[in-house]
Amino acid sequence: MSFAGDILDAHAAGRRAAQQGALRSTCPHDPDSSDPRTRNLFVSWMRGYASVVPTPVDYSG
Repeated sequence: MSFAGDILDAHAAGRRAAQQGALRSTCPHDPDSSDPRTRNLFVSWMRGYASVVPTPVDYSG
C-alpha cells in the first residue's frame, strides 16, 4: 500500500481505538522513532484518536 494509504489507515485506527475506549498510550507507532514514516503514522493515529476524544485543556492556570 502507498504511504498515503498507510496514513489514512493509521487515522482510521486511531478513531476506532478512541471509539472502543482504548487509551492513547495504545498507539502502535513510536513517536521517538528515527524513521520519519513511523513518526508520521504516530501523528496520524493521534489525530484520528483526538477527532473522537479531544485532548483536555486546562485554562485555570
